[in-house]
Amino acid sequence: MIIAIDPGINGTGLAFFSGRGELLRAEYARCPLKADADILARCVAMGREVSARYDLARSAHPLESGPTRIVAEWPRVYEAGKAKRGADPNDLLPLAGVDAAAAAFIGCDATSVAPRDWKGTMGDMPDGSYLPETRIMGDSRGEGGSLSIVERARVILPSAASLAHNVIGGVGIGLHAVGRSLVADRERVIAR
Repeated sequence: MIIAIDPGINGTGLAFFSGRGELLRAEYARCPLKADADILARCVAMGREVSARYDLARSAHPLESGPTRIVAEWPRVYEAGKAKRGADPNDLLPLAGVDAAAAAFIGCDATSVAPRDWKGTMGDMPDGSYLPETRIMGDSRGEGGSLSIVERARVILPSAASLAHNVIGGVGIGLHAVGRSLVADRERVIAR
């Protein structure tokens, strides 16, 4: 089983893929601690939550007995002019902590992927066709996208629409890990 992680300190996007590259489940895992808790404690709690979700996915798919591997988005500080305006690079540190805690709790091989490696570079097409959400899930009619109809049904989006990009990110990272990359042809997509 491959576990794809789009890390967040308040919540993390997760996607579980079979060894054959099929999406088994994608979901949002919320941090059980409040935002005012110690930052390291929140990283550890988020890592435990990811591990618990992995245990549930593994029990739901007992035939996935092969080795487990984590593929996690690793935060990057981009050079001036290429980063988000007003972004504080220190905000990226807990993301690395969540990735490390999840890998430690699960205890398997882990690799990292840079945001630009799985979703490309900055760019915005007027029709929205290059947004990761559209490229992964398809358009509003459910057409297009990288997932089959069966796989789309396995994506559990959080009730808050503003958090959906975390789950979609987990799916995109997993697609990249199993060779179904959004940027196989180095097409441009918008980075979040």
